[in-house]
Amino acid sequence: MSLVIERLAPKNRFLVVSHGWPNDIATRFSVEDWSVSEVDGRDHDEIHVPGHPNEAEDLLRSAAEDSSGVYIRLSNESNAIGRTPGLDRFDVVRRCSDAAATVIVVGPMLDRVMDATSDLDVNLLYANAVRPFDGETLRAELRAPEVVLVEPYLAGTSSAKVSAVLRDTPHRLLAIGSFRSRRQCRCRFSDSY
Repeated sequence: MSLVIERLAPKNRFLVVSHGWPNDIATRFSVEDWSVSEVDGRDHDEIHVPGHPNEAEDLLRSAAEDSSGVYIRLSNESNAIGRTPGLDRFDVVRRCSDAAATVIVVGPMLDRVMDATSDLDVNLLYANAVRPFDGETLRAELRAPEVVLVEPYLAGTSSAKVSAVLRDTPHRLLAIGSFRSRRQCRCRFSDSY
């Protein structure tokens, strides 16, 4: 459920701030008038998932001035420090060898993923915006054809975006997140994911 839904008249814009539930981002794409538009291969409606309260404040201020639909997913969980990758860019947290997998981490999952991968040779990309999706940075930082996508909501929500960006590159994708059912198992990071 949304905590705040505000119609920003007169430009017919919507700003939605939500506490999030496992299906919220995936469901957002099925609601009428909330489809993400693409211009020149880039998304232009926005979905933000801040990983720290300071990021949330910056995103809220920016969203109030934006002319498109904006969805900001808040969480009780937070990373230890806020990052500022830019409103539509991934932040390169760690670069490793040419044989390294690339891990895309969304919002408040960064600290846990950094801890879980501290002894692994992986590239880490941090996102506090999943729409627009930063395919340019993903392509530039991809070293090996293995991508791990860690999202704090329904597993695989952004998988189609990753696959679309890498459509000309044979790759493997592991999506980690929450599940629709408690019966589904959770994945763990390992050398052989």
